[in-house]
Amino acid sequence: MAQVGRELGRQLGCDPDVVDGACLSHDLGHPPFGHNGEKVLNELAAGIGGFEGNAQTLRILTRLETKRFHPDGRSAYLNLTRASIDAAVKYPWQAHQAPLRHDGARSPKFGAYADDLGVFDWMREGTGGVRTPMEGQVMDAADDIAYSVHDVEDGSSQADSSSASWTTICSGPESSRPPRSGTSRTPRRDVWTRRSHGCPRRSPGFASRTAPDDPSRR
Repeated sequence: MAQVGRELGRQLGCDPDVVDGACLSHDLGHPPFGHNGEKVLNELAAGIGGFEGNAQTLRILTRLETKRFHPDGRSAYLNLTRASIDAAVKYPWQAHQAPLRHDGARSPKFGAYADDLGVFDWMREGTGGVRTPMEGQVMDAADDIAYSVHDVEDGSSQADSSSASWTTICSGPESSRPPRSGTSRTPRRDVWTRRSHGCPRRSPGFASRTAPDDPSRR
C-alpha cells in the first residue's frame, strides 16, 4: 500500500514522504480480528468513550509511542509533523461530528477521542471543517487499491489454482460461455496460476513490492 500511495502522491504533486508515512501508520490502531474485534472492544469500552480504530491510531502516534523527548525530559512521542498526523487520520472529526448515514444515524467512524482533543485541535488548526488533506485522500485511495488488488493477488497464491472460483476471477465472463465444439471445459492447471495473463502477478505500472531501493520498505 505504501508503495502505491507514494507513487500516486508523487504523480499528483503531494509530498511523497507524508503520503508514505500515512500509508504505513493509518491502520496502527486497528485491533486483531478486524472490524469484529473493533466492535467487541467498542462494546467493552462503552462506559469510557468506546473504541474506534482510527481514533486509536491518533492516540498511538501522539501519546502512546515515545521515541523522542523534549530537552526538559517531557515525551515528544513520535514527534511527527502536523501534516503527517493529519494525513494519517482518515476521519478528521469527533464522534458527534460524524456524517449522517441514510438511516439518519451518525456514522460510527471518527478520528479522535475526547481525551485527545488537544493534539487533534492542534493538528487541524487553520483547516476549517472536516475536509481531509490531499495526502490523506491519496492514502485512502491507495488503501482501496491495495485491498481490491493485492489482497486478491495474495489470496490467489494460496488458492487451488484449478478451483472454479479462481477460474471465474481470472477469466471473467468467458468462463460462463458454453465450450466450443470439440473442446473441454476443464482448464489446464498452468492457465490459472498467478503467472496467467488473465490474473497478473502485480498491477502494471508499479515496481516489485520487494525492490531493495523502495523507500517504503526501509
